[in-house]
Amino acid sequence: MAELVIRNLNKTYTKQKESIHAVKSLNLTAKDGEFIAFLGPSGCGKSTTLRMIAGLETITSGEIEIGGTVVNRLHPSKRNVGLAFENYALYPPLTVYENIAFNLRARNMPEPEIKREVDKIAELLQITPLLQMKPSALSGGQKQRVNIARAIVRKPAVLLLDEPLSHLDGKMRQSMRTELKRLHTEIRSTSIIVTHDQSEAMALADRIAIINEGVLQQYGTPLEVYNHPANEFVAGFIGEPPMNLFTVTAFTEKTGRKMFRIDGSPIEFAVPDAYRDRVIDGKPYRFGIRPGDIHIVAGSEPHTLRTRVTIFENLGEECRIHIRINDALLSLVTGENVFFQPGDPICLLFREDRIHLFDSQNGNRI
Repeated sequence: MAELVIRNLNKTYTKQKESIHAVKSLNLTAKDGEFIAFLGPSGCGKSTTLRMIAGLETITSGEIEIGGTVVNRLHPSKRNVGLAFENYALYPPLTVYENIAFNLRARNMPEPEIKREVDKIAELLQITPLLQMKPSALSGGQKQRVNIARAIVRKPAVLLLDEPLSHLDGKMRQSMRTELKRLHTEIRSTSIIVTHDQSEAMALADRIAIINEGVLQQYGTPLEVYNHPANEFVAGFIGEPPMNLFTVTAFTEKTGRKMFRIDGSPIEFAVPDAYRDRVIDGKPYRFGIRPGDIHIVAGSEPHTLRTRVTIFENLGEECRIHIRINDALLSLVTGENVFFQPGDPICLLFREDRIHLFDSQNGNRI
């Protein structure tokens, strides 16, 4: 195990005579034994960052430090990292045992010690019955277990997981997610997982680094990024269903009450107390509320809006209700036993302490 420190990391490519800044001044620290997720959309720079840590990509500028040693100029084999690829990358002619033992033999480890280490890791990952089988005979989930076993058998200081669950079906992904969490609890290796699946990141990671267009947007615990998103991008990326986001304009009624009006719509509701002294009349803002923080109420209360149901979905354990506002849908989730037809009137209450407000120009949290 080791602490991983990334300082002002940059990666620039040249593609068709055009310079592409894939990773921009990235700074973060993964503590010894911590599980970190690099989360973001495709092409945001998360896999490039992982490959620079592994030594498979050259660093344009900045530093990567593992266990107190700057590894920028070290060969990948000297960095003491384990890497599990997205596509398994197992050797087809070799058995599972030989695939796992390959790196240990390359280090000239005695054969009895190799067997002891392979047996130990096989038991940990529950693949002992597979040791004499070839990769072609394994399922996707079994191949991924072998892939991860091969990465951790050499006891790396940092374990790197490059979208290891992306090729698995939904049920197997859930199962492997649980196994990864159990595995990390047992080996306590400093681990980095790259994923575009926010549910995966929320379930596995101690902290999440959310990246967009090569820039670190927020770095915090799952609850921090969910409850206190730093900007509109993070707010919209984290959460399933995603946060409702729409543009509102502030104004003051004749009674002196501060109100928001949804742009292009007659829908109005009161400005939450926390924002009354911070919003300016006539100025647009981006308003956010998560689907689970909207409640169905009988009467008119502060922060409510009266509207009509557009779509009703009963998913068994929860119901999802969608209301069309201009070209977008406002969604809410409830565990209550309710039923609506399209066009039915509905009165909704926004939980005031769960309302988020962002600057309409730079997207930063207000």
